[in-house]
Amino acid sequence: KNLILCFDGTSQQFGPKPFTNVLKLFRMLAKDSYDKQMCYYQPGIGTSFQAEATSLKHSDILGCALGRVDADIDTMIAFSLDAHAKAAYKYLMKFYAKGDRIYLFGFSRGAFTARVLAGMIERVGLLNSGLEDMVDTAWSIYKTWEYAGQPAQQGDLTITLVEEFKSAFTRGIVKIHFMGLWDSVNSVGLLRDRLFPFTARSNIVKHVRHAVSLDERRGKYKQNLFLPIDVPPSPDLVEMWFPGEHSDVGGGWSPTPDGQFLSNLPLRWMLFHAVKYGVLFKEGSIHEFAVRYPSKDSLYAGHHDALSLRIRTKGKYTQGTSDANWVSRSLSRIINGAPSENKTTHFITNKKKRSSLETFVIPRSSSHESSIGENVLRFASRAEESFTQALLWWLIELVPVGTFIENENGEWKSRMVPNLGRHRRVPDNPLIHWSVFYRKHLIEDYNPKNL
Repeated sequence: KNLILCFDGTSQQFGPKPFTNVLKLFRMLAKDSYDKQMCYYQPGIGTSFQAEATSLKHSDILGCALGRVDADIDTMIAFSLDAHAKAAYKYLMKFYAKGDRIYLFGFSRGAFTARVLAGMIERVGLLNSGLEDMVDTAWSIYKTWEYAGQPAQQGDLTITLVEEFKSAFTRGIVKIHFMGLWDSVNSVGLLRDRLFPFTARSNIVKHVRHAVSLDERRGKYKQNLFLPIDVPPSPDLVEMWFPGEHSDVGGGWSPTPDGQFLSNLPLRWMLFHAVKYGVLFKEGSIHEFAVRYPSKDSLYAGHHDALSLRIRTKGKYTQGTSDANWVSRSLSRIINGAPSENKTTHFITNKKKRSSLETFVIPRSSSHESSIGENVLRFASRAEESFTQALLWWLIELVPVGTFIENENGEWKSRMVPNLGRHRRVPDNPLIHWSVFYRKHLIEDYNPKNL
């Protein structure tokens, strides 16, 4: 059977706010046959999540206020990361059987939690059902090993403890069949990092699909890319860069006036790979999604910037004078894999070719006589976020914040440096989603500074 675990982003949970891509995917999953597929959803860090701990539900006004403060503190220092990881680990202990396929989906710090869970299973193994009292010990051993720098030398006290624990208490090798992530970030707490730097590597995950934000600027939301595995078998890894900031990739912004989301582009991409690798969905759910949110409409949705001090965009978006039918035909060729009239690369595969973005021309049908028309404006600034919230984000940008980086010798070092709203660094030979090219051509106020 399939065991599907979904981890939501910071402060995200089921409620009146717009759904993230994690919740949208979870809603579409088939859940009516436990012998074929079981599904687990976990709200994000900053929601006062406490697994099998004292209830945080309060009936009095003071209790509710304390609960909100508790959640805000969790957002800042991520004290509940341990509870999140251990709760998911216990779920797998209870329901995993040999031959099952494990799928992990996550957004933002939920993606980080998924990676920590995979790292824990890889290092200390998966305890047998009935040994729940040993989970705290397993977590402590794994955490100690991570912070010690993942020692591998035989005779090292940390690695000896890990191997002895694994041999005594855990079942055989457990693999992760598929990991689908939206914009995994390199830190968990806003004010204090709970960073497991070596979650950047994993060799028990067979297939990894990671949708990465091209336009996020906040220092506390820097991308956490995977590192290639030198020792076989290396995972099937695809990290695709999408237009928009953090929540334009993972979801959570309010829709445009016509009900569209830029985040539906990476969701559509993830759904394709989820189906390809065996995830079961409710009958008709993906077709319903595709009809309700066509790619061309998602392509024209607004992009955001939480650091923007501009007033929020008001009014209904307009299609402008662009030929919507032509856009639809052109996109359908890409989505269906058909060759376009003029062959054009839709991915940047070499750093030296990044300048081609400046002269990129979308392939056009020879029968298309008229001009494509003027571009349209789609920058939605900070949207529903307040001016005060933007100022608070800038305060964090100005304060030197510790972050872990890997030096030339492969060693992880912490350094203190203010981010100052810098764009993300795009590595050499990235995979850039086709929507980046189309938005650069069709959206007047979209121009990535890091390509």
